[in-house]
Amino acid sequence: GDSGDGATQALKLVGAGSLSGVSSWAAIYPLDVVRTRMAAQPFGWEGAADIARQLFRTGGERAFFRGLVPCLARSCFSDGIFF
Repeated sequence: GDSGDGATQALKLVGAGSLSGVSSWAAIYPLDVVRTRMAAQPFGWEGAADIARQLFRTGGERAFFRGLVPCLARSCFSDGIFF
């Protein structure tokens, strides 16, 4: 059967790509924050768990999600286009 015109199909693909990108970044963003800290300041930590503890101690839960909204906005567009 006919599942719609090309524009509708393209819109579905963009939507699926956007949703998958946003979902994956939302799930891994706290780990990426820890990884970025390790890369930016490779010495003075006792590992990823130490960084996570110090982040939580100094900034609470919010410390793991600072910058998430711009990341999701970028992901929405880039993953939507490249899906």
